[in-house]
Amino acid sequence: MRLRPLLLMLFFFSGFAALVYEVMFTHGLILIVGGSVFAYTIILTTFLTGMGFGSLLAKRFVSTDLATLFAYVELGIGTFGLLFVPIVNNLDLAYLQIHLGSKGNFLTFYLLLLLLLYTVLLAPTVLMGMTFPIVARMLTRLENVGTDVGAVFSFNTLGGMVGAFVGGFLLLPGIGLEKSIVVAASVNLLISVVIFVRAAKGAAIPYYVALGVVLVLGARLFDTQIDPYRLGVYHRHGEFESVDDYRLAVAKDRENAAITFSDYGLYGSVIVKEGTHKVLMINGKVDAGTGLDVPTELLLGYIPALMHPDPKDVAIIGLGSGITLAAVERFPVEHIDMLELNPTVVEAAELFREENRASLDDERVELTVGDARDFLATTDRVYDIVISEPSNPWIEGEVFLFTREFYAVVAEHLEPGGLFLQWIGAYDFNPEDLKVSLATVKTAFRHVQVWAEARGVDFFILASKEPIVGSYTKIATALQDPVIASDMSNIALISNRKPLSGADLFFSFFVAADEAVDSYVVGSPINTDNRPIIEFRTAKNRVRRTKSNLGALLAHLSAGGVTTEISPPVTDQISGDELSFLGLHAKIDMPPAEIKYEYQFTTRGEDPYNLFLSLDLAKYVIFRDEAGLLVVRAHPRETEPPAEEFAGIADSLDSNLVGTIEVDGRTRYLSQGETITALLWHCNQHIYVTYFEYPRGGALPSMVDTLGGIRCVD
Repeated sequence: MRLRPLLLMLFFFSGFAALVYEVMFTHGLILIVGGSVFAYTIILTTFLTGMGFGSLLAKRFVSTDLATLFAYVELGIGTFGLLFVPIVNNLDLAYLQIHLGSKGNFLTFYLLLLLLLYTVLLAPTVLMGMTFPIVARMLTRLENVGTDVGAVFSFNTLGGMVGAFVGGFLLLPGIGLEKSIVVAASVNLLISVVIFVRAAKGAAIPYYVALGVVLVLGARLFDTQIDPYRLGVYHRHGEFESVDDYRLAVAKDRENAAITFSDYGLYGSVIVKEGTHKVLMINGKVDAGTGLDVPTELLLGYIPALMHPDPKDVAIIGLGSGITLAAVERFPVEHIDMLELNPTVVEAAELFREENRASLDDERVELTVGDARDFLATTDRVYDIVISEPSNPWIEGEVFLFTREFYAVVAEHLEPGGLFLQWIGAYDFNPEDLKVSLATVKTAFRHVQVWAEARGVDFFILASKEPIVGSYTKIATALQDPVIASDMSNIALISNRKPLSGADLFFSFFVAADEAVDSYVVGSPINTDNRPIIEFRTAKNRVRRTKSNLGALLAHLSAGGVTTEISPPVTDQISGDELSFLGLHAKIDMPPAEIKYEYQFTTRGEDPYNLFLSLDLAKYVIFRDEAGLLVVRAHPRETEPPAEEFAGIADSLDSNLVGTIEVDGRTRYLSQGETITALLWHCNQHIYVTYFEYPRGGALPSMVDTLGGIRCVD
């Protein structure tokens, strides 16, 4: 074959390999740095600038034997391809160091991350950038300049187009990330050998020695896999105070948890890891599991199914572990459209058959693997309930299930009185971001309720075009189903609400609705397809520390927000500053900072008692009974702390007056050395309160209990 057509053919395959690399390198790096719009931007920036530097560098080799140079460049690209997986397996440590070093500064974090990606990708991208000038100069030395430069560009571009398609749609889901990179590296090595044998004039021995070393390296690294235990550091970075803490956590995870499913499909890595709990991980991020996620997964199904008077047709967006689907199946619905984008998730859900009660086998379920928004926009079916539980909106592409346009599509496919439930993982949200999401839902639905899981990190936005009213009696009856009762008991245990049961437990997750939500979101912007602000805001929040959304919403309600009505209401409602929690109206008689007070007991050095203040978890309510005001402070722990702990807390603080409490008609003064814990029952006319008091020199503890006066009506 003449040199000109050979060069064009080789450059076609060089472009093919380059775009396969770009697809695979991007997917591999996302496992470490996360799939946000900012992460994709800096990866693309690294690729483009690296190739630009390579084109400039190639000008320095005008008088070089270009065929030999081309052979070595392709050899270098293939070598890096073989090294990419081992490099990725060690990037988590560098990423975590960058996160710790940036101290939550967004710009600093991404500048350092960009430098890290340059360190990783600069060599191969510079070499890729050198190929076009080298081949173009080789051809123009042979024939017409303009024609041959155009041909080089066309063949390389065509090869890139084929590489992007084959890499993304065939190689990646067919043979996985690691083997796809091996295919691209093999193409580079073959190009290198062919051009060296056909046209190079350089010394043969150094080249073949280098080629031999690369082939030996390739043989040793052929079966190297991306380490599933080191993925998702971008999602867990806030858990660690040092790299050593992270190393220890990975070692424990490797020792105690087994990988029972691992596949790299069209939409990324899907892993099932089983240890103390079983988790489903997508691109390294836990998206479902059998531990702390269980209350959220179950409530996603139970809240709309219990609040709707008689649901028959249901659509669920996002399969996950299948536990939400199992919750919906406990009700006499007639048809469930299960919509899941990722076919690999459907495979992985089979490993949760025990936990999801083989939910996909139910004959009422019709599984559709594809884009849920497109499905809803084109189907003629209307639903009583639509449940949307996609992944987080900062992940590229997910935000379009959180926009005004999507909610309009959902509203068009709801029956009169139909309910829509939107899950929001508020650990990525600041209060202003939650306001945006609520305001966006309200563009399509007049009536909106906010429910929240006990930790205040998972929110359930229940929406309808008609008023939403749940019957306490009907819900209490439905919760007598043995399977549902067992699920609710599990929810109470995991959520630290074990004293509550039945409808009392169910309504304990209610936060606010209608006028209260309206007043909370006044002036907030809207998240739209053309301006998906939540995608960018939450992506930034992954770097910075977020604030308590539940705390902010409760503070709004307690500081003069509109009273929220639920069924059943509480008689003798209190006017003035009110807080909606446990479905009750409450009045705060303490400073706001104290209202969000919680503590954690530790022992460190000479100071055995350390007090940590938080605005995130502790819930406070104040009820008025026949005797007067009763302050009740919910304790963040599942079990009662020892008396010595209260002594330590009292000793660590000055005794300053912070509020008052009236019990049995007597006024008690609260100081910073006192705390109150409570077990609350709603609507059974009984509240059990344990009142711990430790004033300096006082006794441990005193107790007041059996207080009544809270009555409910249906």
